[in-house]
Amino acid sequence: MDNQPAAQAPAAQYPFTKREREILQALRHVKSMSLEAVARNLYMSRNTVLYHVDKMKRMTGHDPRTFEGLAACLKMMGEERYGH
Repeated sequence: MDNQPAAQAPAAQYPFTKREREILQALRHVKSMSLEAVARNLYMSRNTVLYHVDKMKRMTGHDPRTFEGLAACLKMMGEERYGH
């Protein structure tokens, strides 16, 4: 019998919450990828945005504050294109 712990679900299966999806979409459309601008656009505090961005980074291994990380998170979310 194999006594190894069960493997974690791959990041590609991470279930983004509604708020995380909103934040990713807002980051996608903010030119500077500024958390302050995202917070203003979504009517939430910068700390709330930061909490969710940090959580997504921990859970997926991709930092949505970088172009590559945002693109990876959008792809996981089902958004094949970045931009426009």
